Amino acid sequence: MEISWVVISYVLCITIQIFFCAYALLYTRRMRQSCSSEAAFLDTAEGFATARGSQGRWRIAWSFFAGSMGAWAITSPPNYAVQSGWVGMVSYAVSCGIPTICVVTLGGEIQARWPQANSLADFVSFRFGKRAKGCVMALTMFNMVIGLLAELTTIGALFKDFVGAEAFPIVLTVAVLSTTYTLYGGLVVSIVTDQLQALFSIVLIVAISIWLLATFHTALPPDFGGGQMEKQLGSGNPAGLSSLFVMPLSLTASTLFSEAVWQRVWAAEGKASLRFGAAVGASATVVMVFLFGLAGFIAAWGGLVDIEKDDPNLYLFQVFKTTQKKGAQARVDSWIEVMVLVVAAAMNEGAIDSAQNGLISVANSCLPLGSSPFIPRLFVIIVTVPVVFLALQGYQVLSIFLITNMACTCVFPAFVFGAWDTPLGRRVVTEAEFLSSIVFSMTTVTLYGIARAWKDDLLVWDNVTYGMWYAWAGNEYLWDFFAVAAGSGVCGIMLSSTANSVARLLSPCTRSCGSVCCRKGSVSGDDDQAKLLNSITDESSVYLTPAAEESSTRS
Repeated sequence: MEISWVVISYVLCITIQIFFCAYALLYTRRMRQSCSSEAAFLDTAEGFATARGSQGRWRIAWSFFAGSMGAWAITSPPNYAVQSGWVGMVSYAVSCGIPTICVVTLGGEIQARWPQANSLADFVSFRFGKRAKGCVMALTMFNMVIGLLAELTTIGALFKDFVGAEAFPIVLTVAVLSTTYTLYGGLVVSIVTDQLQALFSIVLIVAISIWLLATFHTALPPDFGGGQMEKQLGSGNPAGLSSLFVMPLSLTASTLFSEAVWQRVWAAEGKASLRFGAAVGASATVVMVFLFGLAGFIAAWGGLVDIEKDDPNLYLFQVFKTTQKKGAQARVDSWIEVMVLVVAAAMNEGAIDSAQNGLISVANSCLPLGSSPFIPRLFVIIVTVPVVFLALQGYQVLSIFLITNMACTCVFPAFVFGAWDTPLGRRVVTEAEFLSSIVFSMTTVTLYGIARAWKDDLLVWDNVTYGMWYAWAGNEYLWDFFAVAAGSGVCGIMLSSTANSVARLLSPCTRSCGSVCCRKGSVSGDDDQAKLLNSITDESSVYLTPAAEESSTRS
């Protein structure tokens, strides 16, 4: 009797996803019945989104790992390793761990300075103001929607292109299951299931790696030492050298604007647990991403990847082909390949519930303290439904990530300078500088893309539209675009700060009565700027941003 690998793949993958969902639902039910301290988090939007100070070191560690991984790890690292060589492979893996450390380091400072913050948007509100908060909320929402889209797209593409089945059953199944237990149990249950998903995935990945080490004996191509593949995989690959700059910057920027990661900062029971969890989670992420990238690298090294013909999302699975099948597109036809799909399904569910909890956190930041979690739950449903539809369109995952990586890199300098929380820093980087930096950076990147891709034989409008697409979605992670994004963000802050300083010096108030009137609150302009100058010039006053009133209202 012939084995139906399609049926086996679907049955095992959906079974493991149902198992994690059932465990989450049962855990939540028992938690409610026991009236434990964790059960109280389910009653308010704040507790539902933050689980503040309740999670130990190992839970935080596995949650960082599960939230950082996903089905994208099956496709993107092998793809990038083939495209950029061993330098890009190593750079990608290490860069996946750096953001967690950065978030934890910065998060500890934010918690100490603004203990009432429940989200990244809250911090931006307290530091800058409501307009900056709205900008960051829009970016974080877009960033997490893109992450959710990438996860659903990846799992759908794997089943469509590798299993040879329709994409919508697995996409719909995982979307419904993850949404169900996320809306029922909130962040606490997401972190609890992260432990199971992480340990389950790690065990299978180690087993697959050992199997591959023992069975892969494909010989190198005769011309490998001086052929095209050597140039592709060697240290001289321009894309690999570019990755040394692009990967740390882009991944750190995109992670900083993901509430899914920041939620672990609020949930940790203390700084020691947070730092331990970040170290373990980041280390595990680096190792696992490296192993996935190495599989694609080995497949290309052994001549099993045809860059012109093979699907980039399936480079990892090429390593499981035998030399007799060389040249054929990989299809699931062995138990070891089914195991890889099961790993993808487990990590996929964990990444999706993390993104959905991040969206809950965004919605919660708009609500006063003590609100019901009904609105955040409804918000997640409204967002998830269209994302499922878009996921079935089969977009390239790396291209999807590129859009949000570019956007986050443009905002990254303003955010980092915002952490400069001293009297001088608050004077140099106000809300005006924050917003000006973002506008200046995004405008510069767009103009640079148009100029970089300009073709004399095209109409002006065609050049403009193509250049805009090239800048944000088609530059293939070229280092100069990310350098322009980050550099222009810094320049935007400097130009805006200089202009505002000159304007203050030349203002009628300054010329007539100097800084005394500023301390008395008579600065011309809006109240927000007056409050800011008051706090800077009066050392005995407590710094008050335009969001202070909002903070007191929420309290």
